[in-house]
Amino acid sequence: VSAFLLNALPILAIPEVGGNAALYADPDKPQEIANQINALLSDSLLYNDMQHRATIQADNFTPKKIASDLLKLY
Repeated sequence: VSAFLLNALPILAIPEVGGNAALYADPDKPQEIANQINALLSDSLLYNDMQHRATIQADNFTPKKIASDLLKLY
């Protein structure tokens, strides 16, 4: 399972990184995490959609893109 498909509490910078390419769950609620993982494993349409979204989201964090964005600040 891709890193973008792992579950995390939607706090701090995690939504910025995962965007709509992640499934979020409260890390203090094991059943919620299990439900998200099960959804990915049992629903091939969801899995393929999330995989596609993760590929797009990852393009926002290439070294070239990060450097370009950083240079725009100065």
